Amino acid sequence: MDDKKPIRFVIMTVSSTLGSMAVGLALFQSGIISTDSSSFQFIADALIGGITFSSFRLLKKSNAILVPPILFAFQEVVAHPGSWEFILRDAVYIAGISVSFFVFASWFDRLLHARPLRFLLAGALMGSSYLMITILLDSLFVLNGGGAGINLVQTVYFNLAQGFLIGAGLGAGIELSEYLITKFLIGSTVR
Repeated sequence: MDDKKPIRFVIMTVSSTLGSMAVGLALFQSGIISTDSSSFQFIADALIGGITFSSFRLLKKSNAILVPPILFAFQEVVAHPGSWEFILRDAVYIAGISVSFFVFASWFDRLLHARPLRFLLAGALMGSSYLMITILLDSLFVLNGGGAGINLVQTVYFNLAQGFLIGAGLGAGIELSEYLITKFLIGSTVR
């Protein structure tokens, strides 16, 4: 067993989360710290994405696949959602983020030649995930009798952009972790 995997896991998770937080701070200043703000996703979703990416990158797939349900259960215990709509929303968000970063982790080594652009792929995957999540959840919300006054097009564009920025920040943080691990921890290619 690689005795440095726990350290690599922490470096990847912290670095990727900090990458997203840096983008969020640059755009929304201290608004990302407020749990009532949609900008808080630059922290919450970045942490979910960072843990998910690190898990898929460093753990056996059979173990890594357990991480998203554990994150979901933890979030539900901490957040006390209160209704099935919030539970469904959280499940869909965590599933979408997890799929995005499972795909990114799967492609990561194959894209070594495109290293300067990998963070954009992370942004595109997360943005696409947010797009699908928004359309799905807004459709379910409208079908359930809600949605009066929702501008779906505006919501879709906002969430697509926010997802892209969170993902690109995560991707940049992942690239930073790759550099730090290679340079200071193992002295060779990460894997």
